Amino acid sequence: MKEIKRYVNDIRALGAWLKNSNKGDRMIYHTGLLMKDRIISQDGRIMENSALDKMARDIWNAYEMGDVKLVQKKSCEGIYDYIAIRN
Repeated sequence: MKEIKRYVNDIRALGAWLKNSNKGDRMIYHTGLLMKDRIISQDGRIMENSALDKMARDIWNAYEMGDVKLVQKKSCEGIYDYIAIRN
């Protein structure tokens, strides 16, 4: 099995990986609970985590274009590795 690259929450690294990766390459693009982590709570206010939201949208667009498959691997209770696999 190929090594899994870790580019957690790094938008520039995601773009480079999409450009330079080969079929079967894997990348962890987030660790946590993505749906929850896309929102940041500061001083009791709910705010969008724009960097993570952009990364999530970019990886979803790559999925819709057929460039990647998306899978999740449970790390522990409530924590997942979100993995993109290059097509």
